[in-house]
Amino acid sequence: MALRRFEHGLGVSVMLPAAHLEPGVVVAYSSPVPGILDVARIPHGTSEPARRLAAAPARGFSSQTVEDIGPWKRAKLLVNVGNAVEALCGSPGAPRAGSSTWQSVARGTRTVETDYLNGEIVLLGRLHGADVAANALVARLMNELAADGGRPGRLSEDAILAQLPA
Repeated sequence: MALRRFEHGLGVSVMLPAAHLEPGVVVAYSSPVPGILDVARIPHGTSEPARRLAAAPARGFSSQTVEDIGPWKRAKLLVNVGNAVEALCGSPGAPRAGSSTWQSVARGTRTVETDYLNGEIVLLGRLHGADVAANALVARLMNELAADGGRPGRLSEDAILAQLPA
């Protein structure tokens, strides 16, 4: 979107395993750094502003410049498409509080990032003729759960799979 208005911009891939379940409290789940901020000039390459941003990470974050932020962002998208399933079916029982989507539902925000995760996969699949029924279903169910103010774990995996077209 930025490239519609500007010749160049900065892209950042943010990896931040943390929990935010109440105002003013954030718990980081990574060590020795709380997160990773990789930076590139968009549409590609590095630049002096990208190097300056990467050189000044806040509170001990790891940061570097990369030539192309696209592969980093795509990898993160593929990891995060499972967030909605975790929120729909419940936390996997790990000590971490759950994905960002799970946390949004647990806090009762009534909005989730699913349209930008599973919805992006649905958009790309539809543009390229791929079957995206599972991601479309998960996106719909997740938006319904959030809009209703539901709690994480409303559905079982079997209940979701039963709704997929044959």
